[in-house]
Amino acid sequence: MVWIIHNGNLQDSEQPFLYHTNRAFSYGDGIFETMRVLNGYLHLWESHRLRVISSLRILDMELPEPLARNRLPEQVHQLLAANGTGANARVRLSIYRQAGGLYSPTESRTNYTLEVMPLAEEQFVLNRKGLVIGTMDEPLKVSNKLASIKSTSALPYVYAGIHKQKEGVDDLLITNSEHHIIEGLSSNLFIVTAGALFTPSLKEGCVAGVMRDHIIELARQNGYEVVETSLNREAPLYAEELFLTNAVKGIRWAGLHGWHQYDNAVAQQLIDKLNSHVPEYATHLS
Repeated sequence: MVWIIHNGNLQDSEQPFLYHTNRAFSYGDGIFETMRVLNGYLHLWESHRLRVISSLRILDMELPEPLARNRLPEQVHQLLAANGTGANARVRLSIYRQAGGLYSPTESRTNYTLEVMPLAEEQFVLNRKGLVIGTMDEPLKVSNKLASIKSTSALPYVYAGIHKQKEGVDDLLITNSEHHIIEGLSSNLFIVTAGALFTPSLKEGCVAGVMRDHIIELARQNGYEVVETSLNREAPLYAEELFLTNAVKGIRWAGLHGWHQYDNAVAQQLIDKLNSHVPEYATHLS
């Protein structure tokens, strides 16, 4: 049996708990947050919590009680124990508006679910073989205040995922309406040129990644210049490195984009720093 938590209660994941009126199902009216547990630490929890609060405020949704009281780590610990998951896991928090209304909702109250999936690695591990990366031909995102939210309405990423499979690559870079590259399928983008790091600005329409912010902070602490800017489609062709970041994988480096090959020296240094600072930026689950 696999357990989840729904509105604070442990529940068998195979027992139905969503109705056809669920607004995340009908309208994509919800958000989700994906987090990483490393050796019993919920990594970057405070940053995740602040992003959820910001997203719910934009969407005029109420904060679930465990988040309002900052008690969600207790429920993550409870769920890990119930499933016998161990001290390393992927955690997904989904929050969606309660039923009522059509496009114009009549509710601001929310429901939530919490899921965990065991992971073997006790730290972030840089991929041994560089990813093969492509770029979507057509723009999929526009720059507005909704673009930075991790919404349950994920059709642009599903569409890109289908094209990734058809092209036989490991990941695809997504572009905005200005034809600037802004992110990967489930990750933020960094390139290294002349020893400096460049990453798309949030104004470009990328997701406001928690790991993105953390890598920017770590890089600057270790003497790297980090520039948040716009990147045209040709920018990766002049880069020495290209890597992707997210909360679960940490850093993944690309080895090939088109015919252009990349190194991974900066990515390796940053993932080492990332691992060495985990307890400082995490909440211990107990």
